[in-house]
Amino acid sequence: MRVLNRQTVAIGAAFIIAVGLGLGCGDDDDNGNGGGGGPGGGGSSSLTVSGEVEGDFSGFATYTDASLENNSFSVALTDNSKFHIQLRIGIEGNSPPPVGTYDVGGSIISSEDFHAIYSDFEEGGMMDPDEYSTQDTPSGTVELTSSSDDAVSGTFEFYAGSLEDPDQITVTNGEFQAVQVESGM
Repeated sequence: MRVLNRQTVAIGAAFIIAVGLGLGCGDDDDNGNGGGGGPGGGGSSSLTVSGEVEGDFSGFATYTDASLENNSFSVALTDNSKFHIQLRIGIEGNSPPPVGTYDVGGSIISSEDFHAIYSDFEEGGMMDPDEYSTQDTPSGTVELTSSSDDAVSGTFEFYAGSLEDPDQITVTNGEFQAVQVESGM
């Protein structure tokens, strides 16, 4: 049996504490991208879901400009393990839509209303999610509270129907601070 000396034990304990502190620290938003909520400072999002899916969720948020999304503006909210929401509206040009309140529902290619798709990864995982859509159903609002080429913030709420059965969900208390996905990515 090998006996450890105090110095070896102290170094080992210091290493374990340092690793634990490093894993516990989150983004401090010093990376200059205005984010802070997700991996690499990818913005932040939070929401409450009721109905067929239940819970309070949080994750990160990004958006893409029209050059990446075929003449549409799209905000992606996700935690990469439980949920993904895509809020999309058709636009002209490469700038985000202006600050204002927009209806949720209508066609996926609408230039007047946002369209929302909620993907639930809890049961089927990322490869076979349960999906809920607002397609052709006026069902809520998106309010953009700030909008620039670098970041977009807002609130949202909507209800959506399952793409496979009559189940529905209601999304409330939605908030996001999204940072732009660079066109070179």
